[in-house]
Amino acid sequence: MMKDSQVRFRPGSRLPANLGVPPETIGTVICNYLISNPLLGSPERVDVRFDCGRVAWGVPIAEFVQVGKTGRDAGKLNQAA
Repeated sequence: MMKDSQVRFRPGSRLPANLGVPPETIGTVICNYLISNPLLGSPERVDVRFDCGRVAWGVPIAEFVQVGKTGRDAGKLNQAA
């Protein structure tokens, strides 16, 4: 998942309840990165901003599914299929 990707929580994730947002809420990736400490679980992490104003910081990428792109890369998802 790249910056500006639109994502939603994967089915069954507990994070929406922890953040106080509906599970179907769509957010935008504001940053993606790797952490270097393997003891902290999945090394691929994202920061995601939701329309309601909440931000999920440092969440494992596996907690999200990509639903689209914003900005200049919006057409690339359909071209790749």
